[in-house]
Amino acid sequence: MDPKIALLLSSDISHWTVQDKTLLQTYIDRILSQQNNLHVQNNVLKKKDDRNKQMILLFETLHSINKLITTIENEKELIQRICDCLITIPHYSYACIILFDEGHITSMGSATTELQFSFFQSVDEKCLPFCVQKALKTENSIVIKNPIASCPSCPLAPFYSHQVGCAYRLEYNHTLYGILHVSAPIYTFEEDSNRFLFETVIKDISHALYQNHKSHSLQQTKQRYKALFEGSRDGFVMVNTNGKITDANNAYCSMLGYTLEELKSLPSFYELTPRSWHQWEREEIWNQRLLKKGESGIYEKQYIHKDGHCFPVQLQAYAVGTIPDHIDYLWATARDITEKKKTEIEIHRNLRRLHTIIDILQYPYKNLQDFLDYALNQSILLTESAIGYIYFYDEQSQEFQLNSWSNEVMKECTVIHPQTTYHLDKTGIWGEVVRQKKPIVVNDFQAPNPLKKGIPKGHVALRRFLTIPILHQGLIKAVVGVANKKEEYDATDTLELTLLMDAVWKTVESIRSEDALRESEANLRSYIENAPYGIFVVNEHGQYIDLNALASQITGYSKKQLLQMSIQDLVDPKDIRSGIQHFQQVVQTGYASGSILYKHQSKGPRWMNITATKLSPNRYLGFMYDVTDHKKNEEYIKLLSKMLDASPASITIHDEEGHFVYANEKTLTLHGYSTKKEFLKINLHQLDVPESEKKLQERFRMIAEHGEAQFEVEHYKKDGSQFPLDILAKRIVWNDQPAVLSIAVDSTKRKQIEEELQRYQVYLEDVVKQRTQELESLNQELESFAYSVAHDLRTPLRGLFGFSQILLEDYQQKLDIQGKEYLLKIQNSTTKMGQLIDDILVLSRASRRELNVERVDLSCIAKRILQGLQESNPSRKTQISIQSSMVAKGDSHLLHIALENMIGNAWKFTERKPITIITFGTIQNEYCPVPSKEYPGNQLVYFIEDNGVGFDMRYVDKLFLPFQRLHSNSDFSGTGIGLATVYRIIQRHHGTIWAHSKLGEGTTLFFTIL
Repeated sequence: MDPKIALLLSSDISHWTVQDKTLLQTYIDRILSQQNNLHVQNNVLKKKDDRNKQMILLFETLHSINKLITTIENEKELIQRICDCLITIPHYSYACIILFDEGHITSMGSATTELQFSFFQSVDEKCLPFCVQKALKTENSIVIKNPIASCPSCPLAPFYSHQVGCAYRLEYNHTLYGILHVSAPIYTFEEDSNRFLFETVIKDISHALYQNHKSHSLQQTKQRYKALFEGSRDGFVMVNTNGKITDANNAYCSMLGYTLEELKSLPSFYELTPRSWHQWEREEIWNQRLLKKGESGIYEKQYIHKDGHCFPVQLQAYAVGTIPDHIDYLWATARDITEKKKTEIEIHRNLRRLHTIIDILQYPYKNLQDFLDYALNQSILLTESAIGYIYFYDEQSQEFQLNSWSNEVMKECTVIHPQTTYHLDKTGIWGEVVRQKKPIVVNDFQAPNPLKKGIPKGHVALRRFLTIPILHQGLIKAVVGVANKKEEYDATDTLELTLLMDAVWKTVESIRSEDALRESEANLRSYIENAPYGIFVVNEHGQYIDLNALASQITGYSKKQLLQMSIQDLVDPKDIRSGIQHFQQVVQTGYASGSILYKHQSKGPRWMNITATKLSPNRYLGFMYDVTDHKKNEEYIKLLSKMLDASPASITIHDEEGHFVYANEKTLTLHGYSTKKEFLKINLHQLDVPESEKKLQERFRMIAEHGEAQFEVEHYKKDGSQFPLDILAKRIVWNDQPAVLSIAVDSTKRKQIEEELQRYQVYLEDVVKQRTQELESLNQELESFAYSVAHDLRTPLRGLFGFSQILLEDYQQKLDIQGKEYLLKIQNSTTKMGQLIDDILVLSRASRRELNVERVDLSCIAKRILQGLQESNPSRKTQISIQSSMVAKGDSHLLHIALENMIGNAWKFTERKPITIITFGTIQNEYCPVPSKEYPGNQLVYFIEDNGVGFDMRYVDKLFLPFQRLHSNSDFSGTGIGLATVYRIIQRHHGTIWAHSKLGEGTTLFFTIL
């Protein structure tokens, strides 16, 4: 206080002069002015503090939203959770995300802090708030600073009268996915930092919706065609209803290390599965899915290799037969996913460790303690532990000083006066980390251990325990411990925690020393070099100024080469426009993501997924990974889609309510629709005519019971006309829901042909009936003619033979030699004529005789015929071979005639040989010297072979024709009817006969009897 004022206040007020009062008033005014200034400063500081808190909360919300984006796949759940996050920011009273597809609302999530306001979960597009409608039409985001004045009719206006209403477009690559409708404080859009963060949230949500939509579309497409097209690289196995393996492919055998016979010898497939999976697979997969539904869906389990090790597999099984009444067998595809699991785990761990390290290193700590507390919590999350601690350690005093305990420890710990300082000699197993200078892992803390010294009463119960030393310049600076992980700690946990805490401690040392920046950059560089994807930095001209080793590996160029190149040098000329647009986008907006075709140095064009962000006005950070195989899969799926569209049959898929979800081009052609979108809006009930609609439920029942069904229906075309369809329908799973796959063909032409055939069948029946009557009449005439031939022709022949014989006997003395020769010729001619008549009658009866089919012993018949021939000429030398037990089904009388003619010919044409050789036997057609092309290889063929004079094969076509003789009558007698008769008999037994011969070497007759 001013000494003058103090003296004045101590004096009597009655003695104050005017000057004294003026001095006092001036002092009071100055004090009041200082107080006012202080109040103003306090208000400014308070506002700054509020803004800082707002920024921190916005940062936290951004972090939460990014976490949701990376963890939630369901689109509806994602947008609802984002809305819930947004209203946690102070003064954000309402948030809503509306998703659109081609201008129509597909999904919506909303949240509000106003309990009295109820927002409908579905809304008509016409009732959307004004700002949302305007954002949709103008393609710009809308900010309304005075909602009550600008939108008085909006039902939301009263609830954020002191806030700003906005509708932000959620779009990516010029594609609109939805609108974010939110109420927020005015400074969100007036202050650059707040607006930047808010727009960052918008970009992240838009990109997430793009990735979700792309991933969802790709997943849907894969599921659609997976049931139709299956790769052959997977294992295939078949089992019976008792679970015993009946067949498996090579891939399956190789995967398990067994031969097929070894697999078949196993009691059941459960021998290949660890016992822990038996009950679940028996109850869930076998009983609930396969035996009831006919298919298991894709699921994962473990197999036991022949050498004893277990490995993960992915399976899909189907039941074949009538479900569930009669199942013939079951089959499944199996894929070894060991490498996939390892890769997934490794990638997850690498990304998790990298993100954890980056999060820790970029954490905006307040002080060293805040930084260590955050690092400890991240370490607990990284190792999936429940609790943890950090103790500083002094090697000179050999004392531990507690620095950080996890919050969960404090909740569970009931020690009244917890100790914070320990001497190394007083520590038990957790102090071994210092004594042994290496990590200590105990996965059964309750088991006896001589190193343990016990824990205080009320201490948190420990089940598993991992502790590591933190070393700096060869000295232990601290120890970190985590405990109570659900699974056992392994070497990966130790390595991850060591790497993480090593980075953390280097940062701690950096905070304490002048080289903090240098060490932090070195650590970050190490992590970037070990990142599981390529990382690069370019300048404003697109020239590479830095990159990690993986970026060099992905592109095929050395780091030195890349640092002399630019983005334009690497992008393939075919895709240079996309590459330039991608770079321009990140320059203009600060962010870009997409696939670009790069030139790999040795592999040629490769597709790279490039995500880039702006670091500074002239520095841009990019992440790249090769997606060529992924692109090929997408192209393959498109090819499959084209193949289905090229199918001549209509292919559709509809759900259990009849809503179509897929149709190929042939379906549109048959029904008269121009686009798939137009067709997919209709329902199966709209296509069925009334007669087919009545049977619809019966068709659904058949498909549900048997898994598939065939039926005929009639459908309406778009113009109202009707046409018939033949349909094969099968039960499938589509988008995780039961559905029906139908393959249909237009049966109009088939029905027309059937009607024509039916009319023609009636006509043919009449014709056949008429021809049968004519044939019966003709057979009667032939029978009468044969009788006349037998009777009328033989009578004059007998007269000629008899009179010529009388002349020879009675007038022998009166006839000269020439006359006698003439009479002998007449007798020979009449005998030959009689034989010819007999042969013709045999041929006629062989063609008309009714067959009496029975078992005929051809071997026995052949032996009797040859025995008779040998008795008639006992002086001939013979070598006969007849195969025993040649039994056929046929008419014994006709087959006797056939063999008599064939064997008789063989006997006749071998009479001039020194020794007659005749063989009768059988042979399979495929081993026949001259096989028949009419029969399969295993057809039984009979043959009769001789060593006679043979014949010229040029005339083989005449061999089985009546009256066609290949030898003169002077050489060999005969009528030329015998083999024609054989041919007719063999034909009547539904067989065929053919021959093979060489002049002078003999003949072989081949014939079949069916």
